[in-house]
Amino acid sequence: AGKLVASKFDHVNNYNNVSQVFEAVEEGDYTLVSVEMLVVPDKDYKSNYFEIADEDDISTIKLKQTYNRTGPVSVVGVYTDNISVASDMSINAAPKAIGSMLHVHPKNYENSPFPKWGIATNDALDYYSLNPNLSRENKFYEDLTKKGFINVRLNANSDDSSDYYWIVYVLEAKMEWEPVAQSEAQIAGDGSFTTWSEKSATLEDGQIYAVGCYYLYSDNGKHLVASYFGDNDGLSKWENEWDEYLQKNNPGGSNPSRKTFTEPYTDWKIGTVSAVKSYMTGMDLYQDISLQDDGTYSMVYFDTTNDNVMYQYTFANSTSGLSMVYQLFDASSFTLSGIKSILEERGYSFEEEENGLSIYSNSTTMVGAWQSGEVIFLLYMKLEDGSSAKKCSAVIKKKTPKMPLTVKSYLRQNTFSLGVKTPWSNKEIPATVEKEAKFVK
Repeated sequence: AGKLVASKFDHVNNYNNVSQVFEAVEEGDYTLVSVEMLVVPDKDYKSNYFEIADEDDISTIKLKQTYNRTGPVSVVGVYTDNISVASDMSINAAPKAIGSMLHVHPKNYENSPFPKWGIATNDALDYYSLNPNLSRENKFYEDLTKKGFINVRLNANSDDSSDYYWIVYVLEAKMEWEPVAQSEAQIAGDGSFTTWSEKSATLEDGQIYAVGCYYLYSDNGKHLVASYFGDNDGLSKWENEWDEYLQKNNPGGSNPSRKTFTEPYTDWKIGTVSAVKSYMTGMDLYQDISLQDDGTYSMVYFDTTNDNVMYQYTFANSTSGLSMVYQLFDASSFTLSGIKSILEERGYSFEEEENGLSIYSNSTTMVGAWQSGEVIFLLYMKLEDGSSAKKCSAVIKKKTPKMPLTVKSYLRQNTFSLGVKTPWSNKEIPATVEKEAKFVK
């Protein structure tokens, strides 16, 4: 009982029904196993990913996985049933998809130091039993002696557009998975991967799951990556929440083109020292109102939520007469193009450009934007008749502040050491930190 009686193999170039005739099969009770997969004609019509093995007995017949990086062309359909055969009878066997599809969405890896990214699992399928007498969960077999190793299921280029997603076919009932990435040194060296915290996922046959891998930022030399597993609606919400978090908090300094900043006080009609201090409440007052060499007064702040941004306000006297505001940015944490985009989003229109100095304006204010070395400058001045790049250049030549060396990096030293608090929840989410991992090709 349970021994192989007959087998047939057919290959077709379409998805129509396949008719197979078994001759000289005696009447009786049998187990029918039908397997459908894509094969390669140049490889003796075999699959690149799976092979049928130990088919002489129903208790041992199995589908062995021969390659871990499986995609949509790897999908397998299976039909198994216990049947009774009578003479001149026909049986309809419609294989159904087994396994699951993962639609893997990368985010922001182009701003990471990793030219390669992907996902991996701790264990890969060794074989799938085709014995219909087993329950679904008992049909999947993984060799647990591989525990502690990672099996790379997807390895893609980081400079590919985040608008795309990659499809991974997984023939497993559950998996422990994690984001992975490769640095230039790892690629050139031993081929190892950097991995992040693993997650568990339960999989159902014929289902599509959304997977998200979001490179967030670097914190004290550690690279943080958020991961998601679920449906597309949940993926969109998850991405939006992290987008909001990065925009509001700008942690780590690894996403300079995406960073936003607080616009300085520019109400020229009022322009008092007390009004500026009230507006800058919560900012770090680096230098209180002080007399300058040219007879004006200035006041300097650092942004407490982003210590790479400095504000210098200039007044006609020690109480009023706001005349201009400098805003300075550390170029390692911001980009000039990103800052210009934010100016336009805030209603400033581009006017002209001269020798690297870009001029923007709204109904009351003219802004000059330029970069010098590692510092990006914005100069805000009252919009008057004749305001132009030449006037802005004259002010710049006369007086340009310098970013103090004592940028308060200590404000961030302990941030994310235990976790991160998101703006949409009071719950603390554990930070995802790199861990060592072994690698199996």
